[in-house]
Amino acid sequence: MGAGVALLNSVTGFAMSDWGMPMLGGVLIIAGAYQLTRWKALCLGHCRAPIQFYMDHWRDGLPGALLMGAHHGLYCMGCCWGLMLALIALGMMNPVWMGLVALLIFVENVTPWGERIALITGVMLMLTGMGIAFG
Repeated sequence: MGAGVALLNSVTGFAMSDWGMPMLGGVLIIAGAYQLTRWKALCLGHCRAPIQFYMDHWRDGLPGALLMGAHHGLYCMGCCWGLMLALIALGMMNPVWMGLVALLIFVENVTPWGERIALITGVMLMLTGMGIAFG
């Protein structure tokens, strides 16, 4: 997906247009706001403890494994889509931002304080987005 966005940007030059920075700011505000939702917390809980998910939703055989993987994958997508959107938007501008956002995703998913990190990240993304969009 990121390669497609980068290719589109190289052809159209959108990131350098007058709308590029306000659009980036809007994307960061949306990603930050999602970090504060109950849905994000619910999905993060499932992503952080997959063993409980598999114990509750076990299905035998290859079809069962595919079904469980798809089901759990939806929770993971629900957990990280906002940060992935920010990762794509920021990564087009600076690889250091890509590394920082990837690190945040990792920290949210593996540390015991991941939910608090998600809230802090959400506020910081919204403030950064406002600064970029309106600054």
